[in-house]
Amino acid sequence: MFNKEKFIRCDCGAHALHLSWGEDAGYTYVELACWSMGVGKPRSWRHRLRHIWCIIRQGTPFRDFVTLNEDSATALALAVTGAAADIKAAKETT
Repeated sequence: MFNKEKFIRCDCGAHALHLSWGEDAGYTYVELACWSMGVGKPRSWRHRLRHIWCIIRQGTPFRDFVTLNEDSATALALAVTGAAADIKAAKETT
């Protein structure tokens, strides 16, 4: 069993990506969560109740939480790597 994670903050400071991967009960997973309000900021009661409602209905407070299988995780990695290479190439030509 292994579990790892990477937290990547947006340059604006209000958004972030949380990537976690590992193995649990024989199932290998990759999970991607998008945070839209940052971390460590006080939350309003309305926001807290919305999260509680999501937990009751879906089992998780995050609507923007994605679990990927190995093939999908590989496709995402290739897409991000390709995008980074395109950006780097565009910067070098300008």
